[in-house]
Amino acid sequence: MGTMLAWWLAIEVMGLAALPICFRLFANLPDKGYLWSKALGLLLISYLFWLVGWGHLLPNARSTVLVLLLLLGLVSILLLRRTHHQLKAFVAQNWRLILVGEMVFLLSFVLWAVIRAYNPEIDGTEKPMDFAFLNGVLRSRYFPPVDPWLSGSFISYYYFGHIMVAVITKITAVSPSVAYNLALALFFALTAQGAFGLVYNLVMAHQKALSWKRATVFGLAGVLMLTLVANFEGVLELLHAHSFGSAGFWQAVSIKGLAQPYHSLEWYPTDHWWWWRSTRIIDTLANGRSLDYTITEFPFFSFLLGDLHPHLMALPFVLMALALSLNFLKSPEPLGWRWVKRHPLHILLVVLVLGGLGFLNSWDFPTYGLIFVAIIAVQRYLAHNHGVLPAIKAAGAMGGATILGGLILYLPFYLHLQTQASGILPLRGVSTRPIHYLLFWGLFLFISFSFILAKGVRALRERPISLKEGLKITLPLFFPLALWGMVELSLSLSPALAQEVAIAQPSLSDVLISLVRQLWHLLPMLAILGLGLLAFVRNLSAKADRTVIFVLILTWVGLFLTMILELFYIKDLFGNRMNTVFKVYYQSWVLLAIASAFGLYFLSYRWQPVSKVGRAFKGGWLLAFSLILVASILYAPAAILSKTNAFGGKATLDGLAFLKSSNPSEYEAIQWLSKNTKGTPVIVEATGPEYSQYGRISARTGLPTILGWAGHELQWRGSSHPFQGREEDVARIYQSPNQEEVRAILQKYQVSYVYVGSLERAKYGEQALANFQDILKVAYTNPGVTIFQVKGD
Repeated sequence: MGTMLAWWLAIEVMGLAALPICFRLFANLPDKGYLWSKALGLLLISYLFWLVGWGHLLPNARSTVLVLLLLLGLVSILLLRRTHHQLKAFVAQNWRLILVGEMVFLLSFVLWAVIRAYNPEIDGTEKPMDFAFLNGVLRSRYFPPVDPWLSGSFISYYYFGHIMVAVITKITAVSPSVAYNLALALFFALTAQGAFGLVYNLVMAHQKALSWKRATVFGLAGVLMLTLVANFEGVLELLHAHSFGSAGFWQAVSIKGLAQPYHSLEWYPTDHWWWWRSTRIIDTLANGRSLDYTITEFPFFSFLLGDLHPHLMALPFVLMALALSLNFLKSPEPLGWRWVKRHPLHILLVVLVLGGLGFLNSWDFPTYGLIFVAIIAVQRYLAHNHGVLPAIKAAGAMGGATILGGLILYLPFYLHLQTQASGILPLRGVSTRPIHYLLFWGLFLFISFSFILAKGVRALRERPISLKEGLKITLPLFFPLALWGMVELSLSLSPALAQEVAIAQPSLSDVLISLVRQLWHLLPMLAILGLGLLAFVRNLSAKADRTVIFVLILTWVGLFLTMILELFYIKDLFGNRMNTVFKVYYQSWVLLAIASAFGLYFLSYRWQPVSKVGRAFKGGWLLAFSLILVASILYAPAAILSKTNAFGGKATLDGLAFLKSSNPSEYEAIQWLSKNTKGTPVIVEATGPEYSQYGRISARTGLPTILGWAGHELQWRGSSHPFQGREEDVARIYQSPNQEEVRAILQKYQVSYVYVGSLERAKYGEQALANFQDILKVAYTNPGVTIFQVKGD
């Protein structure tokens, strides 16, 4: 309880320190940025902490964080001298909003901390990787941080989120194994508050006379949509767990693992890790074998799984980027270079936030950066009467400079970043089955399509579409498909090109047949996107409410991204579209969740049919929505009960508590290493396959080892060259009878400690290092573990 309170106080102080900055930065939004102050405060302090550490100006220490927090507070005090009257009036008028916003944050934080307390283990899936990153950041004296799984190297991945966790860990002096779980609760709470804030601002901005209560209700709906709903696979799991459905039914569903129904003794499924299948929906099975294996995570699953991954930690900040875009769209001043000159602080903070997305989760930077550019273009068009092309040109210049600035501010990160991505390839041979697409996107498709239909039909009623307008809307929609066809045609005509990109050369007939199939496959989505684009163009031409335009953009981009994945994917080491679907679907979920929460408000209160038929239709719509919503919510309580073992067992936030009971010798050895080693001395431990216990000591202490999970290092660096021969060197250290050879290898990697536990003895033999007293001395020993220190180190 004390650690939870410490973290809550720390983030509250950061939020208060950043509040005057938010008040000016988000001046065009109804909440004036209050609901983003915690996220912005954390980002600003973490950025400065990383920057001074990278420049070796100040060390990675608690005192540095406190100095930076004090500096941020002083800047805010200076700003308060100009805005304290306005801020005081805002608090007096919006105290209810502040209270609800704080309750959303606190209750979300406590809720997820409790859930984590009943399944806190930092073990399994990729938790060891994330724990290794966190400990590596905490141990490094300066930045970039050391890579605990590749001694002598820096982390080559998006680690800004781990910097943020380290900042609060330093302030609160909480142990890393507790901080890991508190971080999950913190990011869940920041995401919930961000979703509430964004939808609240959208609803309030749509009609200034709207009631505060209504905006609050739909703000809470935004929290539900983004953080708690799931796809429809949870309903299938409940049916599967209660012996429903014939063999033919489950074969038609075609989800791997859902074949033989069983009878659960509980109301929720009890099949081992049943909740995992909800993120492996999109696939094409042939005799039980995956032909199109993809990952389709969504935020609730990510938090439940408990991997402290970049895409999870980036959630509050992509919401803040969207809030900034909305703030710019609502600006009464025309945006351009003159605006930038008058508001240098604003643009600097925007660059910092948008650029931070690349450091948090590099996949997010292009998507939300382009949304920002699109918003600038729309604002320019609405603020001037100079036409579309001048608005696009001005937005391209300003937006491009902003994105370039984001790259420059985080340039040190990119200098050390390696990647496995090597291009973009056309997708062929597989596609998303309609049933799987509907299972995953059902709730958001229902609301988004209804919203687009409402706006599109109204636009057509006001003025029928002309041939010229139809062509302007239709032709751009077919550009991605045409581009796909041109790429495939180029590959069919050029064997050298196909060989260069390492892809099979298609025949001309194959290309033509595939093009027709793709068109048929994408036709429904093209129709929805076309109607959405018509609604957008008509609202833009009429200079209609900017909030509706903003939501149409979010909806359109979210759906468009899912269509693009049927045509192209990022070429990487996996050799398929698995990772591309994973990262891009996650972005679409965020966009469609926010847009759906607003769409629900719009359809509930702005859709007021007059006729009996219209009212009956709306009643049917509300009934259908209620059933779909229930189907989307059922997964969450069932998965929580399953993952926490129905809240059985002893609650703790210590992610290594399980090790204390399952392997006390190793637990004690890790505690000794954590307390008795300073800096980043290299330790040798057994190396082996990923998703296993190998690399456990380096992950749990932050001490770099010669080689951890080789497969992950390959993903992060795109090549095995940096760790070529390391696995063999580790084996020689433990198994070579030649003392001089072992000495040379230890010196090569500047090793300080050699760890011998049950895993090392099982892999390398019981007598590992037994006769090397001349070069090693026992630094620590217990019944199950011996830690040697290299003599002369």
